[in-house]
Amino acid sequence: MLKRILILSLVACSWLSIQSPAEEINPTAKERLGKNLDILQKATKVEAFRVDTKLSDDPKNAKETIAGYTILSKGKEQGKEYAAKLTKVFTKGEVYTGSQARCFLPGVGLRVWKDKEYVDIAICFECTNFVMMGSDGTRSNGAFGGAGHAPMLEVVKIAFPDDKEIQALQVPKK
Repeated sequence: MLKRILILSLVACSWLSIQSPAEEINPTAKERLGKNLDILQKATKVEAFRVDTKLSDDPKNAKETIAGYTILSKGKEQGKEYAAKLTKVFTKGEVYTGSQARCFLPGVGLRVWKDKEYVDIAICFECTNFVMMGSDGTRSNGAFGGAGHAPMLEVVKIAFPDDKEIQALQVPKK
């Protein structure tokens, strides 16, 4: 009996050691994301778009815009695994460390879906800022310069494997 308990204990300890711990959410991220956090955490797919750098004349036309920026072309649609990677970028906190008062001329837009709800994310790699807008109008923003630049660039490049301009983007040297 003691041998059986010992074996079960070892198996349980081994199983627990390979389970990934719950991801910590940076308090700043939690505060900034608000209602959009739930959509990001439960996302089932992500649509990727190249967007115009100027706000649309009709920013409320959600089918033609991402966070108010006109859609120019579509990238590769992504599933749950990609959504989890993207969510990690926005919840670890490195994307809230840079300065936010800059040009903001986004070239990339992502639409993150959870059922019929979505979050639009417009990303500017020139000034390393982003704007996030939920389908309910919930808005948040941040800057991903410094430590947040590499993870943001990595997930965006996945969504645009054939886009030479995106693939050529580099993390600035210090």
